[in-house]
Amino acid sequence: MNRWSRGMGWVLWVMAVFAVGSSVAEGASPRSLQEIRARGELVVGIEDDTWGRFHIWDKGSVEGLEVDLAERIAQAVGVSLRVMPIPWGKGEAGTISGSWESGTWVEADLLLAGITTDAERAQKVTFSDWYFSAGQTVLFRKALGARTTGDLAGRRVSFQGGTTSEAVVRDSMPRSEAVPFATWSDAFSAFMEGTVDAVVVDSPLAIQKARENPELHVLGVLLSRERYGVAMPKDVDPEFKALVDQVVRQCREELFRKWFS
Repeated sequence: MNRWSRGMGWVLWVMAVFAVGSSVAEGASPRSLQEIRARGELVVGIEDDTWGRFHIWDKGSVEGLEVDLAERIAQAVGVSLRVMPIPWGKGEAGTISGSWESGTWVEADLLLAGITTDAERAQKVTFSDWYFSAGQTVLFRKALGARTTGDLAGRRVSFQGGTTSEAVVRDSMPRSEAVPFATWSDAFSAFMEGTVDAVVVDSPLAIQKARENPELHVLGVLLSRERYGVAMPKDVDPEFKALVDQVVRQCREELFRKWFS
């Protein structure tokens, strides 16, 4: 996963965001662009937990960069948008991560959840062109005085398990104690409560949290460089993928300015 800043007031609540559960269609063929148009709606799976300015849930409604991107894709298809909240999970069927770990696909046309594109995941799903570029970093309290990952040796570091943050902690911070959590919210809460000393997360979200709280500081280096892509079934309709790629390229800079400038 991955993310960035805040500071501006939230804009535009996205309407009509209701789900019908995250049932799994293992082995089912993806719908073609023409079938989506005939249905009259685009079903987009978005992580059910707020994550920075990418998807912000409040009382069943959601907004954020990824919701705006989903709306743009639906408009290009010529249909309405329906957002389906789906848990990130631990690779099990019916979750976002299950799409590339268990090899199943949820009942959605595509997934938007700050998903880092990599070769391993691309064996099970198809990614669009990138819509956001970032990297992993460390968020900690200024009082800790850390300047490098080495300064966090022996410290407890939280992260969301099953994401690229996990590999970064284990590879870049081998002398720190890795403490995984099921969700980003849980990992950050543990950090704020003092249960852990630092948290590893995508740079956009780390910067956002540091701007909101002057006691927090972001390590001045990226521990990885990553790009997010729209995830689609492995055998996605080429015409549908081409349309998604076109929309992504056309609006990624505009959406970045809107949510992170």
